[in-house]
Amino acid sequence: MNSQLHPFPPQLVVFDLAGVVLRQSEGLLNSFVVAMQAHGVVVEPEVASVAMGYPAMVGIERMLAWLRPEATAGGALHEQVFQSFLKQHIRYCRYTDRMEWVPGLLITCAALRKCGVKIAMATSLEDEVVELLNDRLQWRQSGLFDLWQSGTRVADVRPGPGLIRDLMARADVANPAAVVKVGDTPVDMEEGHHAGCGWTMLLDSGWLDGLAIASARPDAILEYVDDLLAYLPIRLPHGVRP
Repeated sequence: MNSQLHPFPPQLVVFDLAGVVLRQSEGLLNSFVVAMQAHGVVVEPEVASVAMGYPAMVGIERMLAWLRPEATAGGALHEQVFQSFLKQHIRYCRYTDRMEWVPGLLITCAALRKCGVKIAMATSLEDEVVELLNDRLQWRQSGLFDLWQSGTRVADVRPGPGLIRDLMARADVANPAAVVKVGDTPVDMEEGHHAGCGWTMLLDSGWLDGLAIASARPDAILEYVDDLLAYLPIRLPHGVRP
């Protein structure tokens, strides 16, 4: 059954990168943990998860505000942890043998494109990481996405609507109600709400608890990326599972 949220079809779908496009959430989370521990701040993965989805420096500030409230925001410790995080995450992205598309992504993108929907990828990750990932996966050459953007290139980045509004302008989509935001963190959902997206869809990667999911207020919870197709009022190509 197609559980349509709106009667009109979407024009643009914006996928988050880590955890939604790529199986990368574990490596990203571990990079935060290792960076904090390198500077004497012991943090459990459950605590480090408060950084997920935000630009890295913002996420680090959130963790340190909790664990080291005496540290000055934007001070030396914050910068040191950020540099360690960036080094660790770049190392992970360059050498991991677990870098792969999330199951269901390719068939979902193919179905959306055949329905005339533009496909975008947005991320709060740094440009160095985005370019490294593209070198490994060649999405620019493959044409998997119509457009993409990183948070270092726009203002009012997540949880603000800057990334989505930038992609809308470049895709020539004027109405945010025709935009679908797909993410796997509460801050992704917050971003979608701030941008006025018609659909804010949460991919449940398994690391959020029920309270966090409820507080994110998604329009729908997806077990797999291709579950998205059942919620959108589009005519699917023959042979594509609704």
